[in-house]
Amino acid sequence: LIPRLVRLVYDVRRDHDALLSRVRHHPAAIASEFDRLRRSYPERREFSSLALAGLASGSVLAQQLASYGFDLDLDLDLDLDNEERDGD
Repeated sequence: LIPRLVRLVYDVRRDHDALLSRVRHHPAAIASEFDRLRRSYPERREFSSLALAGLASGSVLAQQLASYGFDLDLDLDLDLDNEERDGD
């Protein structure tokens, strides 16, 4: 779950692939291409831009996500099972 949430905010593989494609035929250009990618880098969100709900307060997962900087809305109780039953 944590890797998926991290990739929602920032997928490092995209940057890695872009850099490799630019230096594949000119490995000596890696420093200049890296600088160019950084200068033209698109805006990216912080982990705190995602508000996560439905986690048990004090759970290991909640603590880990909070340590990464995710915004945890522990007061919001998501009871998806009851919603599905009410909709039937």
